[in-house]
Amino acid sequence: MDPVVIGAMIIAPLMLPIMGLAFSISIADRLAIKHSLLVSMGGILTAIAVGFILAWPLSNFFQPQNIGQVMVRTSPRLLDLLAAIITGFTRAFAMSLNDVSDTLPGVAIAISLVPPLVNAGILMATSNYSLALGSLLLFMTNYFAILLTGAALFGLMSFPKVAV
Repeated sequence: MDPVVIGAMIIAPLMLPIMGLAFSISIADRLAIKHSLLVSMGGILTAIAVGFILAWPLSNFFQPQNIGQVMVRTSPRLLDLLAAIITGFTRAFAMSLNDVSDTLPGVAIAISLVPPLVNAGILMATSNYSLALGSLLLFMTNYFAILLTGAALFGLMSFPKVAV
């Protein structure tokens, strides 16, 4: 198994904040939206910083362009977007029901969000800024796909009516 995926399963700082944001959007709670965005930003910056801090001391000893796992996370593909949309729906569904385990959707979110952020940090540490922007673009497409599908599903499940 890919070490980046294993790390993403262990360090998943964005799972609850993104679903909190999706839920907050679905019930139109501005204060909760603000808090969820702040927590999300903290997780985003932490993931980038971890990649940067771990790669910076070694930045003179390797070329990220020669590492397949780094390069695959530098541009979004249609398959990545589809996976993010499905992940958003499954995570929102799992969170809305008590008897459904949320482990699998949580791991899926971690895999689609954390590795591109850490990858961006690694690429910034090695001064590959254009590739880092590609990783950030991949993250943003995944983030917004998960956010929008989660908010849509929460809305379809009538959570806004219950929250009032």
